[in-house]
Amino acid sequence: MTARYDEAEKAREQKKAAEDLKKELAWSHVAAKEEEMKKKIEEVAKAARRLPKIEESLKEAQVCSPFSSYQSSNAYTYMHRMPSKRHLQK
Repeated sequence: MTARYDEAEKAREQKKAAEDLKKELAWSHVAAKEEEMKKKIEEVAKAARRLPKIEESLKEAQVCSPFSSYQSSNAYTYMHRMPSKRHLQK
C-alpha cells in the first residue's frame, strides 16, 4: 500500500511541476512581448524627437528651392499645354 501511495504522490508532484512549467513558459512569453513593446515605444519616441528637425530641414529646402510648389505646378501645366510639333506643322 505504501508503494501505491508513493506512486500517487509522485504523480501529483509531476503534474504540479508540469503546471508550474506551463505557467513559467506563459510568463516568459509575456516578458518577451513586453520587451519587444518597450523597444518599439523607444523607436517611436526617438522618431518623434527627430521629427521637428526633419520638418525644419524640409521647410528650409522648400524655401531654398528655385521653384516653389506653386511655380513648379504651373511649369508642369505650361509644359503640357504647349502644342506638339505635329500641331505646329499644320
